[in-house]
Amino acid sequence: MSNETSDSVSRTVVTLADSSEGRSLEQTGPVLSEWLAKQIADASAVEIVSLGRPTTNGGSSENYFITADIRSGGETRREKYVLRVKPGESCMFLRENFDEQCRLITHLGAHTDVPVPEIEFYEPDAAVLGQPFWLMAMVEGEVPPDNPPYHTAGYVFDALPEQRRSIWLSGLEAACRIPKVDVSQMPQIVELRPGESGMEENLRHWTDAMHWACDGVDDPLLQRVNEWLWANMPSRRDTALSWGDCRIGNMIFQNFQCAAIIDWDTITLAGPQLDLAHWLVMEEYFIDGFGFEPLPGIGTRDEVIEKWEKFTGFAADQLGWHEVLAMFRLDINCVRGFKFLPPDMRAKQFFDDGSTVMSRVLESVFARETGQ
Repeated sequence: MSNETSDSVSRTVVTLADSSEGRSLEQTGPVLSEWLAKQIADASAVEIVSLGRPTTNGGSSENYFITADIRSGGETRREKYVLRVKPGESCMFLRENFDEQCRLITHLGAHTDVPVPEIEFYEPDAAVLGQPFWLMAMVEGEVPPDNPPYHTAGYVFDALPEQRRSIWLSGLEAACRIPKVDVSQMPQIVELRPGESGMEENLRHWTDAMHWACDGVDDPLLQRVNEWLWANMPSRRDTALSWGDCRIGNMIFQNFQCAAIIDWDTITLAGPQLDLAHWLVMEEYFIDGFGFEPLPGIGTRDEVIEKWEKFTGFAADQLGWHEVLAMFRLDINCVRGFKFLPPDMRAKQFFDDGSTVMSRVLESVFARETGQ
């Protein structure tokens, strides 16, 4: 989906999936069939009968939808899974946390009310598929698409306003369960230095990620924002679970209710307000950055904040700083992700002044908070 911008250059909402061919059924099916037969106690044989990639979401990792016929006791049953493979050289993120994601999702499913898919099998040995991987039980349902954005087509766009309201409200309520998870009972997902808060560790990590994504070439906007974030970090520095990519595009819905939260690549202990900020600036990115119309039924900014405070019990008293941080992270991901696009597609993402839609939204959010 593309949108004409002010300088008449056509830009597209892109994901890494746009530049990756992935694995084939012919290549992966037999290997995975043999492996899965060894994992299922009552299986005499397994055949992977279909393998396909998501086309509208999930571009930051290697995911596949799999259908398997499992032979047991003279009968065949059909099961559906999601195969998630550890990223290789085209990893979007600096932090390698594939194992940590697996442990956290398993913990959340077993010990909290956060809705997550069940990880049924985990294979740490890269010898099977070239990288570690896990298989999740398929959660049937609808995922609001990124490509084309749900503001313009698909499940959310086609829904009635009252159905959109249910999507928005149930998704936000599910996300609000995350910062209330007891961190002391969780598996370790990041390493805090002595005396360091989750907020400080998170900004330290994204400062490193900025230099990594930019390949050592300073980005003036990111540098300026990074310096401001460090200089203006709130005095109360929380440590709480943050999903990191909080939005309805990373949720599965059944009957317009959130059934599962997915895509946990950017988990941190950055505190409760980062997820709220991410939810808000992602909507700003699509509405202000691309000029899409707000959809009737989707809550306004003020409604999101009011419901978030009600559902979590926290005050959104550091929201401006966290919104700048959320956009800072997104622009770093944008810089990194564009490196994997074909040259012709990558060239179309830039305005004549070298900025992008994402960097312009970052500038806007930064100016709103700082007056700079």
